[in-house]
Amino acid sequence: AAAAAVIGFVLVWTVFHAVSHNTHAINDDTAEAYVWGQQFEWGYWKHPPFWAWIAGAWFDVFPRNGWFVALLASCNAAVGLIGAWRLNGCFVRGQQRTAATVLLLLTPLYTLLGFKYNANSIFVSLWPWTAFFFMRSIERRSVGYSVLFGVMAGFDMLSKYYAVLLLVTCFCAALAHPARERYFRSPLPWIAMAIAAVLFAPHLVWLAHNDYTTLHYFNHETGNSFVFVGLQFINLICECIGYNLLVVILVMAVTRTTPRDWMTRFKALRHDAHFRVLLILALLPAVLTLLCSVLFRVTISSNTMIGVFCLTPVVFLELARPSDAGKIFRVSALSAAVIAVLALFAAPAMGAHGVRDLAIHEYVAQRIDSLWKQNTNAPLAYVTGSEPFAEELAFYLPERPREFIRYSFVDAPWVTAADLARDGFAAVCIAGDARCLAQARAFAPGRVVQQTLPPLRHLGSGKKAREALVLIVALPSLKSAPGKPS
Repeated sequence: AAAAAVIGFVLVWTVFHAVSHNTHAINDDTAEAYVWGQQFEWGYWKHPPFWAWIAGAWFDVFPRNGWFVALLASCNAAVGLIGAWRLNGCFVRGQQRTAATVLLLLTPLYTLLGFKYNANSIFVSLWPWTAFFFMRSIERRSVGYSVLFGVMAGFDMLSKYYAVLLLVTCFCAALAHPARERYFRSPLPWIAMAIAAVLFAPHLVWLAHNDYTTLHYFNHETGNSFVFVGLQFINLICECIGYNLLVVILVMAVTRTTPRDWMTRFKALRHDAHFRVLLILALLPAVLTLLCSVLFRVTISSNTMIGVFCLTPVVFLELARPSDAGKIFRVSALSAAVIAVLALFAAPAMGAHGVRDLAIHEYVAQRIDSLWKQNTNAPLAYVTGSEPFAEELAFYLPERPREFIRYSFVDAPWVTAADLARDGFAAVCIAGDARCLAQARAFAPGRVVQQTLPPLRHLGSGKKAREALVLIVALPSLKSAPGKPS
């Protein structure tokens, strides 16, 4: 039954996302993951590599279209739900454990928001398993679980530096755990740290050899005005509450409890060590995120925290103390099913009335491909241009070219000047993007063929449909290029 439920979840939400986005091009973040993951690097210019590796491997196996973009996102969410179920078992049992897992489907985190596969949504699948192996390692004194905890910690750090906050959370939970003295006197935490360090070390070497580009990117995102940070802080709190609001309402309604009842229960539980551990793992990541947004004045979207709320339903159930956990399970399962059915019914209308830009990208890719093949027999190896067109172009072109990101050998270390001279490249620039146009011509190794497309309003809607585009084919140098087709 559990396997059938997971498969059903994947199928339903894959269909929903594919149909509701059937006129949408791949989103920028997932396109970025694909572009980076095409080549194995120990880091990329904005983030560590693990989540991009997954996307690269995924599209090496599966076709590059909206259905398999949706399937990737749904599988990521499903892995997270399974991990949440295992993690919930460290704190609650029986139907309360199952109910806590199903309640996650009443948040948008695993369904509506999970579609955008990126460096944030990867924690939907990673964080529950990290916390689970941490709990097992400290409670069962197991070397095997400590190794797995270290592996997951390494994968976390190889996905985004945000993982530092999650590992600080595990450390604080260990300090609050009744077995803390025995745990820290044992080799177990050191085993986990050693495994994580070994996995993360190649990225540090890469970082030193690539001018610390990820740290420059982080620094660029800091230093916002205090007004911006204050408004962002309020918005983040509201969105965190919004994510969990439906779960709170349902639990209170079914158990017939009030906020005052929950506060009374909290006062009774606050001295319980296991409840403190639960509270730390459930809430501290969000608290630390909010604090960092203020301390560093860094730009943080609520999507950053998409993966950290896997234990909040357990906290709510502990505060409500339901006499019949089975009833909560039945009501939450029915509610999740109703939401899924409504989503499936709404999907076609959402696809018809949303931003329509898929046909634009497919058309531009076809025109670039045609223009290239009209002028050379060489395979198209590299693409570049105005963001975000270049990333989407790499995804939709049939020859799977790699992106020369922002015309930068630092951002795209897999490209060299010799590569461009030997293979040439194609670029798509927004007509008003003078920098893109100038750099395309500057990097061109030989003859340049240019074609202008008027705004493609007949193919779609949104900002991309209002832009005139310049297609540029920078042909390989004469010494290396195969001849023009006859």
